[in-house]
Amino acid sequence: MNNYLLRSTKGEKDMLENIPCLSEIDVNTQDKIWCFASLEHGLNPFGKLPIKNQVQTVNKKNGKVFIYQHRKYCHGFFVSLNCSEEFYNRNKNDLEKYIISEERQKEMNINQDNIPSWF
Repeated sequence: MNNYLLRSTKGEKDMLENIPCLSEIDVNTQDKIWCFASLEHGLNPFGKLPIKNQVQTVNKKNGKVFIYQHRKYCHGFFVSLNCSEEFYNRNKNDLEKYIISEERQKEMNINQDNIPSWF
């Protein structure tokens, strides 16, 4: 299984429309929704990816919190995709325009520990 980080600066709706292999039609509302898992893939969509965590201290005398550095986020909508090689090869054309390469992740200071994941 391969892990990929997908990013769209246009938002979640753009990804749902342009990656049909990861979406399905809701029976009740007829809207496109994420297909979270199948035998060949599992995904975790999330809206915010923290680049830097918040740095703060607490004054022990009065209990006030002093923030040195606020949390910073990367711009865009993200999906963490875990898929098989066959699934990737079949849907390569749809996925390639959204995949962030490892070099690009380093340029954007994306820490793998900050990427939300399922259990």
